[in-house]
This record gives sequence, structure tokens and C-alpha cells, in this order.
Amino acid sequence: GQWQWNKTITETNHQLNQNQKKPVRTVVENVQPRERTLTDMKIDFSLLFEEAYLTYETTIRQLLVDAEQDYITNVLTGAMESYQLIKDYQEAFLEVEQEWSERFWQEYAALQDEMEAAGYYFDDAFEYELEFELRREQTTHAYVQALMRLDFNPPTQ
Repeated sequence: GQWQWNKTITETNHQLNQNQKKPVRTVVENVQPRERTLTDMKIDFSLLFEEAYLTYETTIRQLLVDAEQDYITNVLTGAMESYQLIKDYQEAFLEVEQEWSERFWQEYAALQDEMEAAGYYFDDAFEYELEFELRREQTTHAYVQALMRLDFNPPTQ
């Protein structure tokens, strides 16, 4: 976000320096009319964001259920060490998180492009980036904590 903002400022300054002899009206005339409101764009994105997050959350919950079952059938019987089970499920989690992350950033970039094309500042979508990062941190922490608890509070058969 901040890097992109600085890049935009630099590019704008460069463009203004090249166009100093042109009247400012030409810049204003090139702005496209706003066909959709910013609120409409954000609502559409919010729905996509929530749908992706719910899918991610459901998949994470299922991974935890699977981890508990594997703990019962493999670790408690001695067929597998608990550290291996935890490692395997952390890797599975990272794959799911990567898919969700890629989906978020793809949709987020599309939102910013749509906002910019309509004449809005793309930084008006920054709140979603913050929310994404917060949810990712919280979910990661909760998942790892639940995996680690398997060893300290083993599920019963």
C-alpha cells in the first residue's frame, strides 16, 4: 500500500513536470465519470471477501478435525510422532492460507483497479488490507495453538 502510494506520487510528479506547459484542464478532462459509487464497489468486494474468508475458515476447521482424528488413530497408537503430525498439518494449513491469500489479493487488486478507473483513490480500499492481515494473523495463531494443544490435552477415542 505505502510503496504503491509513493510510486504513484513519484509518477504523478514526473508526469506533471513533463506536462508543465499544458493547461491543468487537460488532466481534469481525462478523468472518467463515476459509473458506480464507491460504496457499491466496497459492498461487492465485502461480499466476495467474506465468502472467501468463510471458505477458508471452514477448511481450517476441517483440518483441525482431521488432525484430532489422526492424533487419535496415529499418535496415540504410536504409529506416528506428534511432531510429525503437527508438521504435516501446519504444511496443510499454509497451503490453504496461500490459496486464500492469493484469492484476496487478486480480488483486492481488481477492486483498486475499478476504483481508480472510476476516479476514486485506490487507497480508499486500504481498510480491507488491514482487515485481511488481522484475520490472517488471528487465524494462524488460533490454528497453531489448537495443533499444539493436541499434545497437552489429547483428544479421547
